[in-house]
Amino acid sequence: MCDFEVRVMGNVQRYSIQCVLIVNMFNEKVFLFLYWWIILVGLLTLIDSLTHFITMKMPSRRQRFVKRY
Repeated sequence: MCDFEVRVMGNVQRYSIQCVLIVNMFNEKVFLFLYWWIILVGLLTLIDSLTHFITMKMPSRRQRFVKRY
């Protein structure tokens, strides 16, 4: 909460409002994007690792992999 005073024609009015900085709102959006990006990259890495593991465990696929590369 932000407390401040406003002086109007000799009277002092005190206000308490919620402080929201534009930079904080921008940071929230950036970190939300990064959060989902890390989850997406982690899932893709997991899927690729499983695919590679399965490829290397099957003899016929292993030979095909070596011949291809």
